[in-house]
Amino acid sequence: MIHNQKGNALITVLLISLVFTIIGLAIISSSISGTKRTENRKTDIDVSYNAIKVVGDITTNITNKLNTLSLKSYMTRSGGQTTIDPTFDPKLQELLKDSLTKITDNEKAKIECLSLVDESGASASEIIGSSGSCVNDLSKFSSYQINKDNDFTRVFEIVLVTKNPNKNEGKIQRTIRKRFILSPLPSFLKYAVGSYGEGNDFGLVLNGSPNIYGNVYANQLTISENANYQLRDGSDKTSATPMPSINGDLYSSTANLLPIVKEKEHFYKGEIPELKNDSQFININFRESFDNQMNDILVEGGLGLSWDGDRGAFQTDLLDRINAQYTENNRPLSDFGIIKKDGKEAPINLPNGVTTAKDSYIMGSTPPIVDPISVNGDLVIMSSGNDITLDQQLVVKGDLYIVSYQNINLSNIYVTGDIHIVNFGGTILLNGNIVGANNIDIESSGNSGQIEVNGVVICGNKLTMGASANNDIIVNADILAGNNIMIKPIDTSININKNIATAGSLTINGNDELAVKPIISENDEVIFDSVVYVENEASISNVNILGTNDNEKQLILLANGKLTITRINEFKNFQPSKESAKPYLPEKENTIKPLKAFFYTESNAILYGVGSLFYIDGGLFAKDRLEINAIRGEVTDIKDLPPSLTQTDMYSRFIVNYNSDILLQRIEALPIVDHLQIYSDELIVE
Repeated sequence: MIHNQKGNALITVLLISLVFTIIGLAIISSSISGTKRTENRKTDIDVSYNAIKVVGDITTNITNKLNTLSLKSYMTRSGGQTTIDPTFDPKLQELLKDSLTKITDNEKAKIECLSLVDESGASASEIIGSSGSCVNDLSKFSSYQINKDNDFTRVFEIVLVTKNPNKNEGKIQRTIRKRFILSPLPSFLKYAVGSYGEGNDFGLVLNGSPNIYGNVYANQLTISENANYQLRDGSDKTSATPMPSINGDLYSSTANLLPIVKEKEHFYKGEIPELKNDSQFININFRESFDNQMNDILVEGGLGLSWDGDRGAFQTDLLDRINAQYTENNRPLSDFGIIKKDGKEAPINLPNGVTTAKDSYIMGSTPPIVDPISVNGDLVIMSSGNDITLDQQLVVKGDLYIVSYQNINLSNIYVTGDIHIVNFGGTILLNGNIVGANNIDIESSGNSGQIEVNGVVICGNKLTMGASANNDIIVNADILAGNNIMIKPIDTSININKNIATAGSLTINGNDELAVKPIISENDEVIFDSVVYVENEASISNVNILGTNDNEKQLILLANGKLTITRINEFKNFQPSKESAKPYLPEKENTIKPLKAFFYTESNAILYGVGSLFYIDGGLFAKDRLEINAIRGEVTDIKDLPPSLTQTDMYSRFIVNYNSDILLQRIEALPIVDHLQIYSDELIVE
């Protein structure tokens, strides 16, 4: 019995020793494996970091070399069209290849392969590679179908595969991908919000709590927790708010912003944007771009006119060219259904507001006319009973009135005086150029009427377009005005599908919805696919700015003078008004329609998102000074604003959501800067 107990004790001791030995070995093995995993992880981080650094270095090399490639040496412009010299792409590829070879030997040793894929054309094609091919299937890459014969824009993707540093450590390999766009567009289109100004009373001023989703540019930045606003009587007020939110990076060409970005209290919820340098920022030459656009439209008009900046001389030359179009008719005017107004009483009753001189003429309903007509005196064309069609040009030495109750179809129109186009019903179809030496008024205010303009509009003085409920105006033609342009949609839409250049100011006004009882949502709209150049000031109020093709397109407004945008969605609120997670953008809803536009001014702009509610899908830039004032939350009365403590977690009343699609749209009328600029997309590590 005693021997059995000693044997059992021995077995127990041996079992316990074995268990502890196994546990010890397991611990040692786990420790070795953990050390190995740590070493592998460290190696993985080192490999990834090196690869990302290489991609960054390549991007920097390309950026520096782009300044040596002058675009004006590779382009010709004729009739508003840009043609790219065929030597441009080989020169660009040479530049890109050189940028790839600038990486150090030490970095090359850690790279399995490095390739650059051109995604610009109809199909992706690998054009540059080193150390083997990183790309086996080009179908996985995008194709942006850029017309390289007429557009400098190019899209490339860097693909880098790292080399496995030590096969004994297992497979540690990463693929780094980074797409970048080379674009000739001006720098301001890279940013959601910005100002180039520097010094006192210049730069970007963010008062209150605007929300910006996209990158911001500023050489001088001022931030305040107090938003300024104005009462309707013009008196100035301030309201305490949370701070501004920037969901993007902050770029500058100076060091002036360093003190601001160090402090969390300067930004909404303490979220500080990263400060980066933009040494490549290129301003536009507004004067050159404006003159080019004026001359492009004049060339399209076919009158042999040119713009040299002298408004008076332009109007005189325009009058001379119109008079040169005048030729005596081969047939009496009565053959065209034109009746001379000999006395004070008109043989045909004219609508209210249409008054003509005693020596004037009236055209009523006639069969289609296929001969050109010239009239020396005022002319009224009125379709009171039947349709009117003129297939050839009409020249009027006087004022022209086009008044429709039925359909009117006209070709080229040349008028030495004023042109009045008034729609009371039916459709006015203007298929040729409209050229007037003085004012042009286009109004659609009848019963479901429409005016469609398909030729170039050249106006020596002021141009006005207005439409009211159940009527619209569609402009498929470039517009040039020697003086101011006024666009007024009232409870309807005006569609502008071509470009505008005015040597005066631009005003776009809807009606005041607050004056309508009961108050209705904003329904005054101008729908754009346009670049608009304004020599003086630009003013927009009480209106929605939308894009054609279901908001795919947009307005790009460039003003030389002050930019004013007021009473946008006044006292309207997002539904719901409580914000979601970053980047604090409202979900798509029908209550508030974003302004689909990029706004630029060579001067300054002061905007207020307090009573108004701004939601810009595009961008906003002022060369001298841009001031944005905004609060958060719901507002139904300008005298009853929410206190600052209740505004946190509520949507801002001034939101800019940057739209990067602009970089890949070929827009002939935009200024082309002298050097390509690089726009980097997201870096992907696989």
